[in-house]
Amino acid sequence: MYYASRLTSSQKGVEFEGSKYEGIKKIYSIWVITNLSKREKSSINNYRILEENVLGDYNVSSSNYDLIDIITIRLGSDYNNTKIMKLLNLLLRDDKVNKRMINIFKFFSSRFYAIAMSMPKVIEEECM
Repeated sequence: MYYASRLTSSQKGVEFEGSKYEGIKKIYSIWVITNLSKREKSSINNYRILEENVLGDYNVSSSNYDLIDIITIRLGSDYNNTKIMKLLNLLLRDDKVNKRMINIFKFFSSRFYAIAMSMPKVIEEECM
């Protein structure tokens, strides 16, 4: 949540000026996690901000608060035969071929699909 919040706040002065918050772009932060306990393996979780009416029935448009979407993908050896988990495991093996594949994926995803792939410098140094 912290990293996605920082990405959101870093848009000030770039995507919007002053208090023109309608210019904020939604952040999608995807984390792929390896080396987990057996209980944690092969799971995908989504974290986001939702509105809950505690008193009354007034609702605010979700465009005012639905600005962060965090997905955690926990890999492992037990894939439940899902294609996406098999693909991610193959792509994220720790060898030179896969490091090159990740760089190619980053290039194509940003160039053709307008997906900015960024990671904290510490993670990039550890993983790349």
